[in-house]
Amino acid sequence: MKQVIAFADEFGNNSFKFKTESTHFIIAAVIVNYADLPEFYEKVEYIRKKYFQTGEIKSSKIKDNHKRRELILNEIVELKFNVYSVVVDKTKLFGEGFKYKKSFYKYLNGILYKELFKTFPKLELKVDEHGGNDFMLEFKNYVQQNHIRTLFEGSEFLVNKSHNELGVQVADLFAGTLGYIFDEHKKSDYSNKFMEII
Repeated sequence: MKQVIAFADEFGNNSFKFKTESTHFIIAAVIVNYADLPEFYEKVEYIRKKYFQTGEIKSSKIKDNHKRRELILNEIVELKFNVYSVVVDKTKLFGEGFKYKKSFYKYLNGILYKELFKTFPKLELKVDEHGGNDFMLEFKNYVQQNHIRTLFEGSEFLVNKSHNELGVQVADLFAGTLGYIFDEHKKSDYSNKFMEII
């Protein structure tokens, strides 16, 4: 039986137009012990209803309302989970492969996935769906071939639309918040405060 479930989402994109697009690409994984999952879901749902009513928890809905982000983060961090993230400064990336969207996403997400599957051999990993169905199918096959060593180890890689998965919504919040800490277009006087909270 799996002991741990992780939910992952991203901030940023594969563009290298740094004057108008993100300077960083960030993948955040929220890791929850299976035993803590019912309580985690219950409390996240309470926070979702309190701050987002009928909508999902999304960093992009908070935008630069830093006081609101601070309030939400202060409640979320009280829950039982860990965060593992990869923060990539795109201005430091060199290599032909990064120019291609598929290579970019596979390589950078692969950094996080490799560590997660190595650390937790029986991991269930749920990620937010992005791109078209063909891309996600190819991406899923790539992860299974390159990061889940054998199907017999009991690891799973699942793709979910974020509105169906509260854990992915929390990962979205953390990835977006890390964007407000590191990305040159998002940094503010609140960046250090956000870092202290998380």
